[in-house]
Amino acid sequence: MANYYSSARTNRFKVKDVQAFKDDMSRFEVEVHDGSEPNQVCVLNNDPDGSGWPNYIYNEETQDHDEIDFFLEVAKHLQDDEVAVFQEAGAEKLRYIVGYSVAVNNAGKKVYVSIDDIYKKAAKLTKRPKDITQAQY
Repeated sequence: MANYYSSARTNRFKVKDVQAFKDDMSRFEVEVHDGSEPNQVCVLNNDPDGSGWPNYIYNEETQDHDEIDFFLEVAKHLQDDEVAVFQEAGAEKLRYIVGYSVAVNNAGKKVYVSIDDIYKKAAKLTKRPKDITQAQY
């Protein structure tokens, strides 16, 4: 069985307080880098297992993993009218390839696109859309 490995990063976006953001992000396997403008940062995934954006955090009290929405964890730090864009691309050898982006604003509203969205568009190119196979095995 193969392992899934991915790369993930964000755009540059402005946060209310850089140090508070860095302190909060220290709970996750991510790197926060300063941008070229004041209060601007970007985030890179730094999971040693290459598993993409965090979706859980270890709870010391219960000694269990609590599910989280990492995108909303970042959103609460965004300045007004800022948007953070998260991108991830990865693969499990050539069995399947994953690619998606999520954008979130400071109010916690999200939009999502995936490379799998191509299948809906491809269906418009043929009279037999059900015959379009998935790019995976």
